[in-house]
Amino acid sequence: MTNEEKALVDRGQPARALTLRAVVSGLLGLSLICGLVSYNDYTLKNTPLIGNYLPIGVVLLTFLFVVFVNGPLSRFAPRWAFSGGELCVMFSVILVGCSVPASGLVRYLVPSWVMPVALGRQYPEFADLFLKMGLPDWMFPVFRSSDRSTWFTDPIVTGYETRWNADGGIPYGAFVRPFLTWGVFVFAFFGGLLSMVLVVRRQWVENERLPFPLAQIQMALIAPPERGKWLNETLSNKLFWLAFGAVFLLHGYNGLMLYFKQDAATITTGFDLQKLFTEPPFNYVEASFFKSNLFFTAAAVTFFLNRAVGFSLWFFYIFQQMTRVWLGEATGDPNIPGQADVHFGGLMAFAMMIIWAGRKHYKSVLGEALYLSPRDRSEHMYGSPAVAARVLLGCMAVMVGWLWMAGATVPGAVVMVLLLFILFLTLTRFVAEVGLIHAQHQVPVQRPFSFLDQIGLGKLVPIKTYYLGTQLQGIYFDARETLPVYASHSLKLADDALEGTRRGERLRLVWLFVFVLGFSYTLSVFFHLRNEYTYAATLDGTNAFPIDNWGGRGCWEWMTVNPTLSYHRSSTMVAHNPLGWFAGGFVAVTALYAGRLMFPGWPLHPIGLLMVGSYPMSTLWFSFFVGWVAKVIVVRFGGTELYTRAKPMAIGLIVGEALAAAMWMATAVVLVQMKLPITPVRILPP
Repeated sequence: MTNEEKALVDRGQPARALTLRAVVSGLLGLSLICGLVSYNDYTLKNTPLIGNYLPIGVVLLTFLFVVFVNGPLSRFAPRWAFSGGELCVMFSVILVGCSVPASGLVRYLVPSWVMPVALGRQYPEFADLFLKMGLPDWMFPVFRSSDRSTWFTDPIVTGYETRWNADGGIPYGAFVRPFLTWGVFVFAFFGGLLSMVLVVRRQWVENERLPFPLAQIQMALIAPPERGKWLNETLSNKLFWLAFGAVFLLHGYNGLMLYFKQDAATITTGFDLQKLFTEPPFNYVEASFFKSNLFFTAAAVTFFLNRAVGFSLWFFYIFQQMTRVWLGEATGDPNIPGQADVHFGGLMAFAMMIIWAGRKHYKSVLGEALYLSPRDRSEHMYGSPAVAARVLLGCMAVMVGWLWMAGATVPGAVVMVLLLFILFLTLTRFVAEVGLIHAQHQVPVQRPFSFLDQIGLGKLVPIKTYYLGTQLQGIYFDARETLPVYASHSLKLADDALEGTRRGERLRLVWLFVFVLGFSYTLSVFFHLRNEYTYAATLDGTNAFPIDNWGGRGCWEWMTVNPTLSYHRSSTMVAHNPLGWFAGGFVAVTALYAGRLMFPGWPLHPIGLLMVGSYPMSTLWFSFFVGWVAKVIVVRFGGTELYTRAKPMAIGLIVGEALAAAMWMATAVVLVQMKLPITPVRILPP
């Protein structure tokens, strides 16, 4: 607590949380992440620095600051220690900013400016179609020639794929135009997402009282210690340090064995039974069923979840494998034909359930926003939801206008923008309600157009509109680091940490988020371009090309080029009945949601069904299972008291894994600088 804060408290006035030192500390931490993420994740192939809704970089920086900076201040100079509000601001600055540097935006946004052009060399039909579409110049970097047929081999394109070998330095100037023009769309979307969070906050936090499981973990990290003590209650718990030490030493030992090429000596934390089950019916299940790893962070987070949620996360995965066996035995093909449409229908049902549950609140907010009902004069912690709703509608209008100027039809642009917000609304609800560390929507932004074609209504939008939808899909499909999740959790933390601070601090926190996003966007684009134009191949010993094979090439091949060509060729038709499978998913999710509302002991949550077939479900199902079993055993034999006492141990697993990942990240960086070979030690999924 600063001298000013102490004086305020002594006079009975609220302290400040939004202090200069808190903001600067957060921006310094965010700058470090922005500067390292591309190099660490793609060039060195280390554990992702952000990677999920409980970002490893944020956990690491917060832990180090709390223990090695604020701890000594609290113990020896308590007047200068950071208050809980200041720690919340610092944490929120880093967390919200992490929605930009990697998979949340820049990993896919920057390649979208050049890689569809680059793929024209591999796909001549797409190159011809690209030239015919006549997309506006302002969507792309400034190439050397205005003749678009030369763009496919322009040094800006080829240099991005490999490294910059042309005259002059890295062509940052060529990217100023798309940085600004795409920035209009990006920040309209950011503004809309922040406004959406403010609109739903009161309903979710005060009316429905959603648990925000990840916020419980985050609060345990940033809670300030008692005056004169070094650590807070969680970090001073012996069980925390026991779990922390165990997982840190485990990953440290296994990493050493990898470096010394002693794979057989590693301590296995998973299983691989694939060689034992190669014959039918076992060969019909996914490979991840017989080969999976235990990720302690995912298991520890599951320990905080409602048992029905934890059960659903792995039960529906097992049910999917049983379905694959049945189909494989019956037809010889284990693939569930309409699984994507089941997800499409289920997601729409889930979105409707969200709106239905808060219909009174949303009706009131919308009525006031459109000046159809009287102004709500009650006090709002983060400003009026009606004002936020107006900003949301304005941002959506800007996005529609941007897409129209890019060449989309207005109806097509409206559909795409609405679907984007629906997808991000449901993902935010997933994490607020059930605490997933990694979720993924499986509905492409352009899916409504191909869906309508498949059910017999024909191609209702031109190819240019469809192509723009595939570009948005490529940019926003990887939703593991999304702004509304980070922002909603930051506000949840602020509800407690900023209690008693000066009036208006919370609203200024929202404006701070806007500044942080601009700061992060600028730094992230710069460092991403620097990394892509500097390194031709990865430095992990594999010399993979390009350095981010998925974000830099594969994504655009599978998300943009191939779907666009299929739509152009009128070859989007499928053998199954899309409408029937869509309806099935809609009914199934509605029934599961209704069961939870009507029966207190209902064992299944619709999130389990909605996650089936996704990358995080296949990768993390075993960790979900282990975390669920651990909670069941603890509660069954020790009750609520033992469960509460075990929470610091679960947090210790999370922090220990984060610090172990950081240790091997730093090791790789040092070895590369010394011109020595490295062996990436990936502790969490890529």
